[in-house]
Amino acid sequence: SWLRADSNVTFSIPTKKVSAVGDGSGNANGVAQTNKDLQPLRYTYGGGALDKTQFTFFTDPDYSVLVSDNNFVTSVNNDFSIFEVSKINAVSNYVFGYYNLEDDSSIEMGTNAAGNYSVSVSDGTTALLLRTETVDKGKYHIGALRKKDNRIYLNYYDSLNASSINSANADFQSATSYSEEKFRIGCTQRTDGLLPPTAINTRYLDGDFQEVIIYDRLLTEAETAKVVDYLNKKYRIY
Repeated sequence: SWLRADSNVTFSIPTKKVSAVGDGSGNANGVAQTNKDLQPLRYTYGGGALDKTQFTFFTDPDYSVLVSDNNFVTSVNNDFSIFEVSKINAVSNYVFGYYNLEDDSSIEMGTNAAGNYSVSVSDGTTALLLRTETVDKGKYHIGALRKKDNRIYLNYYDSLNASSINSANADFQSATSYSEEKFRIGCTQRTDGLLPPTAINTRYLDGDFQEVIIYDRLLTEAETAKVVDYLNKKYRIY
């Protein structure tokens, strides 16, 4: 999936509210939001990252979220690569989220409670976690999460900082599939803890979103560098 704030967007000119974003990859997996109260706003400027076309997401009292047209898709080995460009203004906010209520598996990209950029992939029992060492809320950035078997990789770039780290856990169940539910831009989901449980939106994004690119396999280091270079040249992050 390839989603861009500056291309293939359906929005209201008077209100700026975004109802759909088409998939530029040709795989027909865009995102949409039919509830006007939950639609982000589209702004267009000219110049670098601070001025590029973007979707602005709001938290309380006006939540915003875009939901994929189809389920999240991974390779036959359940591997994937996700790249995103955004600015996250607050702690505990997620720009990308996937959650499957049936097995409690999840994929999350955003800020943790301390404001570090954080990514996680969970099989429902064991989570693979990585975070930067800097407080990153309020910064335009490029974030990349890649998964291979029981290992994840985080590449993060903003105007002052860069991180390239990875982590593995032998207890992580590599056979966990992430193709059972839709992904979300602007929040993640968790169980409400009730019986029977229901998946509810949470950790809404307060910030700006420019682009996300999703591959259904692990990209190599060289391929990752090419995607990051494209995004940096376009948005002038660093």
